[in-house]
Amino acid sequence: MAVRFSPGGPEVLIDAAMQGTRTTPLHGTLLPEAPEGEKPAPTAIPGDHRIRLAFCVDVTGYSARPVARQGQVQWRLAGLVRHLLQAVRADLGRTDIQPGGDGMNVVLPPETECVDALPRLMTGAARLLSQNNRVHSDRLRLRMAWDIGPVSRAALGFAGPLLVRLSRLVDCDQLRAAAKADAQADLVVAVSDWLHENVFRPGYTDIDADDFTKVIAVNRDYRAAAWLWTGNGSAPEPPARGESASG
Repeated sequence: MAVRFSPGGPEVLIDAAMQGTRTTPLHGTLLPEAPEGEKPAPTAIPGDHRIRLAFCVDVTGYSARPVARQGQVQWRLAGLVRHLLQAVRADLGRTDIQPGGDGMNVVLPPETECVDALPRLMTGAARLLSQNNRVHSDRLRLRMAWDIGPVSRAALGFAGPLLVRLSRLVDCDQLRAAAKADAQADLVVAVSDWLHENVFRPGYTDIDADDFTKVIAVNRDYRAAAWLWTGNGSAPEPPARGESASG
């Protein structure tokens, strides 16, 4: 599937395995024209703003790879995400994808039941990533962040606080430090405090609430409680005060 940013211009190619999912922007120019003098309505925000479960995934160490390997990593990540969505029988036609080179934002369909789907998506991501790494010499390590909230689709992707929170959470110092501290973990995950309190703490899932480590996630103006989990099922060590990591 291709996302065209301008008529006749360059295309951002998404793994053919992603065919069937919706990507944003779906069509049109990169900078859509607005009628002269037009101003947005001060109160009404058009569109669908239903509460949706979403995640952001980012490749650790992507920029350090040669260009050829960066392209290969994008293909692998796109295929992995598609297989993950298929494994939980997500409706690909109602799943919104916003690619970002070294990662992507994925917004699940509004009817997705987060108590059932979230644990399976997290453990499924760890399993699929481990399987993928066994057949590739270039080890892929991922940071993943999860949250829930209203989502609005916009000309260049998504609008609203949910995707802003996810981008801050996946890139926060504490998640980067957790990835750096546990070199054996292919996947490190951060979930919002709300998801931890309502999905994992009550004991609805096979993932034990004690497998998480609570942190205060900090990134730019973002500061919020979050819970870290690694794909190997162990709770990450709390990062030292002020510790950060690059990647």
